[in-house]
Order: sequence, then structure tokens, then C-alpha cells
Amino acid sequence: MAILKSLFYSSKLHLPKGKLDIRSNVSFYCHKSAKIEFGEKGKLILNAEWFKGGSKRYRTIFYMGENAHLICDSEFSLYQGASIYIGDGATLVLKGSKGFINTNSTINCFSYIEIGDDCGLGDCITIADSDSHSIGGKNPVAPIVIGNHVWIARNAVITKGVKIGDESVVAAGAVVINDVPSHCLIGGVPAKILRENINWK
Repeated sequence: MAILKSLFYSSKLHLPKGKLDIRSNVSFYCHKSAKIEFGEKGKLILNAEWFKGGSKRYRTIFYMGENAHLICDSEFSLYQGASIYIGDGATLVLKGSKGFINTNSTINCFSYIEIGDDCGLGDCITIADSDSHSIGGKNPVAPIVIGNHVWIARNAVITKGVKIGDESVVAAGAVVINDVPSHCLIGGVPAKILRENINWK
């Protein structure tokens, strides 16, 4: 695997050739102790466009804190206005091919988040393994694992500690607070199983 260390927001970045594609209108910061690890087919595209001029309309944000770790095994795209935050000591794993996070969506990783092969993350969704603030003096953090070939639709929220099984679909606007079995359609607030034994290949 190609490993990228000590990368900063700068016009003079030293990047593994073809691995990190930073397009226009991107705010990029990586602490000197952070690490980006690419698989043989790994590639990360920041501010990809669905339409001409989209990158000018929306800004993509990418942040890695102290000792943060990103593993990108295959191609993954952040579309216009999407953001990834990987906090101090946290790990984000992007496992598979053809994955993307769409416009104005956010991944906030404070501990561990894993996204499987061929996952589509729609517009305006939030995936966060922490509430980012304390309640009653506690600020629990719990890992999120999203399986292979999962679709998460617009405005959905994936909360800390959730596991989503392979081939499942999260409906628009759903708030997922519990684990999701494979091959299920879930929706609602909080999200519940609406249909089982689905296959959307």
C-alpha cells in the first residue's frame, strides 16, 4: 500500500501519483502525524462534480487530526460540498470500489467508521460515531460499520454504534439508532425495518 504522511493544506503537496485528486474549491488539512494509506487501486477524489461548475458552487472540506488514520482501498469520491472530519487518533476505512458521498453530506469520525464496497451515500446525510458534545457529563463514542453495497438516501442520519448489513437500503430522512440486518429496507424516526429480503443489485 502507498502511505502518505505529513500532508498539509498547501499548494505544494507531495502526493502519491494518482492517489489523491484534490480539485478546485477544497479546504484540506492533515496534521503532520496523520496517515493516509492507499490500497493498490485506492484513490480519493475531493470535490468531484455531478454537473459542470458544481465545484465552484460548493466547497468540500477534508480534515485529519493528530494521529488520525485514513485507509482507502479503492476509489472513493467526495462530491461537491461533502466533508470528512477524522479526529485525533480516529480511523476511517473506505473499503471498496465505486463508493461516494454526495453533495452537502458529512462523515464525522471520532473513533472508527468503516464503509464497505460499492456504497452510495446520498445528499445531505450525516454519519457520526459521536454526538460531538457531552450530555450529563458523558460523551460516548461507538464505532459505525456499514457493509457492502449499501444505499443511504437523502437526509438520513447514521448514529454512533450502528452496524448496517450488506445490501440494505436506508430510506430518505431515516434516523438510524439500531443495527440493520442485511437485505433490509429501513425508514422512519427512529428507523424500523420496512421490508426484508430485498436485493437492489
